[in-house]
Amino acid sequence: KQTTANPNFAAVFVEMLAEAGVEEGDLVALNLTGSFPAMNVAMYAALETIGAEPIVISSVAASEYGATHPELTWLDMERVLFEQDLVSFQSVAASMGGVLDVARNHSEEGRRLIMEAIERNEKPLLSPGDYEQAVQMRLDLYDEVRGDRPIAVFVNIGGGTASVGTSDDKRDFRPGLNTRLPRGLDRSSVMRSFLQRDVPVIHVSKIRSIARRYGLPDAPVETPEPGEGGVFRHSVIRTWTILVVLVLILLAMWGATRFDLATVFGRGGGKADKPSPEQMV
Repeated sequence: KQTTANPNFAAVFVEMLAEAGVEEGDLVALNLTGSFPAMNVAMYAALETIGAEPIVISSVAASEYGATHPELTWLDMERVLFEQDLVSFQSVAASMGGVLDVARNHSEEGRRLIMEAIERNEKPLLSPGDYEQAVQMRLDLYDEVRGDRPIAVFVNIGGGTASVGTSDDKRDFRPGLNTRLPRGLDRSSVMRSFLQRDVPVIHVSKIRSIARRYGLPDAPVETPEPGEGGVFRHSVIRTWTILVVLVLILLAMWGATRFDLATVFGRGGGKADKPSPEQMV
């Protein structure tokens, strides 16, 4: 969680969104939890920078060192950002989060505090009866809001079960951009459904792995200044780029070898021309 408190993750997300093909005016679907509020804010900054149009569904429940203050949940943070004109959008709906998306692993008081946060922020409540309904309610809401417009990418931040799936499924999705459906997923999820629709998915988890990939510090003692980090100094090297370069190098070497052989043996019958007496001298 300390690693996430870095404003330069906004630049990381700009790069991820660009890699997914997101452009100004595109629709982006998001599923957020209270576990990584700093990541949520960084993603909002990236979306504002690109000029994309988000459709956000948030969960209130949060893991340790996330948005766990009962009077400053993620929904409260989002509302403050909106009221201060720092972001131009808010969540279209909210769920309790936690086990089965209804905070079943929370105490009665914890569930009460979560409901109070949803009510004071005036968000429509998603209250599914079971896991499958939690997934379907989100998909239906995204489809309702988008209308006839396509969704360019789906973004998941955190480990919301309805979004990611079971604990085994969470390990199958790679942190960052996913364009292919992993094999052997146990059950349906929002991420799986979007990939089945050929919509790329940005999965923000395993934060330290993402930080290393983009040259950001691990658990910095002080908050880094904007503009610091390897993400501003280099691009992430992609496998297909390396393969293309290697093929071009091999073709160039093959062409050079052919040219040398033609020069030595001549282009006619395969034997070198007999040197003249003057050349031999």
